[in-house]
Amino acid sequence: MNLNTTNALNYVIIAALVVWVLTRQLQSRPVVARSLFVLPVILGVVGIGSLGGAVPKGGQFTSNDVKWLAIDLATTVVLGAVRGASIRLFPQGGVLWRKGTWLTLALWLLSFAARAGIGVLAADNGAKVVASSALMLSFGVSLAVQGAVVYLRAARVGVPFAPDPRRARTW
Repeated sequence: MNLNTTNALNYVIIAALVVWVLTRQLQSRPVVARSLFVLPVILGVVGIGSLGGAVPKGGQFTSNDVKWLAIDLATTVVLGAVRGASIRLFPQGGVLWRKGTWLTLALWLLSFAARAGIGVLAADNGAKVVASSALMLSFGVSLAVQGAVVYLRAARVGVPFAPDPRRARTW
């Protein structure tokens, strides 16, 4: 598989994940602590691998690549934190639930626009590795920060997290 095919596959996977994540975030769902971090960790690991694989053999990241990656991740962190603050938390059935709001959706759209703009600017300024291969890492970091904010807010509410259905034992 060449780099263009890999990038196209990454974009298809990201698009499917985005639709899935947005759909789930706009539904009322119990807050399961583990689920706030599993997908972000997976995306982060895959994203780091994607970035490493995009560097030409024997090459390395340039200071320009590092600069644009820092800009991308800083933007991602800020928007992820604001999105996490926009999610409504409420008790239901003795456990904490969450539901994204219209503001959450608008912030997701802003996140996509910002990432696209940073990708274009990075490519125009010679940071093609970051422009083409940092999307998965950026998405993972964004979800991790959003999850961390939701987790911290949920811990202060005083209502227990929902049990993890994957870890529940039935006899």
